[in-house]
Amino acid sequence: MPPVNPQVEQKHQEQVDQLRQKQDQERQRIEQKQIQEQQKALEKHADDARRQQVEQKQQQQLQRLEQKHQQEQQRLEQRQQPQERPRQQDRQPSKPPKDSKDKPPQRG
Repeated sequence: MPPVNPQVEQKHQEQVDQLRQKQDQERQRIEQKQIQEQQKALEKHADDARRQQVEQKQQQQLQRLEQKHQQEQQRLEQRQQPQERPRQQDRQPSKPPKDSKDKPPQRG
């Protein structure tokens, strides 16, 4: 085996070191990108969960409002029912007028 030239050996070592440095940088870049993607996924999951909670809360509020509206509607209908009964009686035709034969003759 021929003797190794120190300059060639040094140049080779520098190339190996540069290659390792590039690999380290690439690995760090990939790891950082993966961490960012994981954070985005976690944030999206948290946002979805919050959105679902808000929608559920809104749905419950809507149901309560509809229920309250129904109860109020029933209360109003119950108040109006007793008032409607006399009106219906007023609407019924009164007894037909008696014939003039039934009336005693008027003297004047």
